[in-house]
Amino acid sequence: GSVAVVETPEESTMPTLSATVSYASAYMYHGFIFNSGNVLQPDISIAWKGFYAGVWANWDFMDDNGTQNNDFEEWDYYAGYGHTFADVPALGALSLEATYTYYDYPSFSDSDTQEISLAATLDDLFLQPSLTVAWDFENDMFWACLGASHSVALSAISEKLSLDMEGALYWANTKYNDYNYGVAKNALTAIQFTAGLNYAVCDYCSFGPFMICSWALDHDLREVWKDDAMNVLWGFA
Repeated sequence: GSVAVVETPEESTMPTLSATVSYASAYMYHGFIFNSGNVLQPDISIAWKGFYAGVWANWDFMDDNGTQNNDFEEWDYYAGYGHTFADVPALGALSLEATYTYYDYPSFSDSDTQEISLAATLDDLFLQPSLTVAWDFENDMFWACLGASHSVALSAISEKLSLDMEGALYWANTKYNDYNYGVAKNALTAIQFTAGLNYAVCDYCSFGPFMICSWALDHDLREVWKDDAMNVLWGFA
């Protein structure tokens, strides 16, 4: 996943370069663990006046899915535009974002695909609710996510430390669920919670551990997911 820098009146006219490197005990996407081996996930992007572009990748340390080992199993190339409307009546600050993503799988190129997503976030509300709708136009697959996030400053411990929390509820159409899970039905697929500590080393660098938990919401999907209906991973970013 990526975080876009949206245009604000105070924003510098210079481009902004951002980079994240995450180590995780598994590769989870939309609540489902596609690879339970250890992974490294770098992401680098550049943003300027609301426009942004970047590359995200997934390095597989273990041959968990039988296709790769110690290699990049996925490259995601993305570009888009985001803008924040500062004072929308009855809503406050509203951020809108449109993103194009090309998914590249080097070892199984037949699965390469393209996606367009639209997202809206209410920035001034306590839990910053958001709605994302995405369309894989090559395979006519749709998914949607209703999200919320909140950050708490842990100033009693350190002025540089915060606890970041995020929740996401996922839905997908029949083609998406059939392609990814072998379950041919429209369904609410999963609910996912993320919590992480973030320590700001300086104005331009931070690090911390995180944990993600997800639960399958559909009965048929529970039969597909490993072990039971709950998936858990941990990592550092």
